[in-house]
Amino acid sequence: MSTHMDKAHQNGGAERILSKFADDTKLGGVADTPEGCAAIQRDLNRLEKWADGNLMKFNKEKSKALHLGRNNPRHQYMLGANQLERTWSSWTPS
Repeated sequence: MSTHMDKAHQNGGAERILSKFADDTKLGGVADTPEGCAAIQRDLNRLEKWADGNLMKFNKEKSKALHLGRNNPRHQYMLGANQLERTWSSWTPS
């Protein structure tokens, strides 16, 4: 498994984690502000550009945005020209 982490002091935003295992890619991060949502969208755009440059494709029909927490803004994310399906949970860590 390969994991890449962007830290807040490096990118001026919330910490985000990208993990890849076989054909499964996950991008996660805190998006409780407009800046946090924009940072995750930028990362999605970079992933799409990287995939295109390496002649790979994401299965956009299976891609989803999971929103956690009661006060989550539930931002609408895009992967390329496709809106990601949104799912959510009110679970919050103790």
